[in-house]
Amino acid sequence: MFRYYFIALCVIIADHAAKWLVSTYMKIGHEIPLIPGVLGLASIRNRGAASGILQEQIMFLIIATTVVLIGIMLYLPKARREIRFCLMV
Repeated sequence: MFRYYFIALCVIIADHAAKWLVSTYMKIGHEIPLIPGVLGLASIRNRGAASGILQEQIMFLIIATTVVLIGIMLYLPKARREIRFCLMV
């Protein structure tokens, strides 16, 4: 179980590090091609979620994210026990 939390923490840290690097070293609108014609890194600002919905609703997004994460953390151990039980039967 610890492995899932560790992986999630690593992904969150990598995400925040990438965002910090982009916001620190790239100007808004600047783009760096990673795989020319296929994949690029662009600096934009989005104050909401998913293409700008819920603009300026930071507190709602924080609360919703917290509730979902707590739900996942409570569900994972139960799901794992159920899978073990099914495999034993």
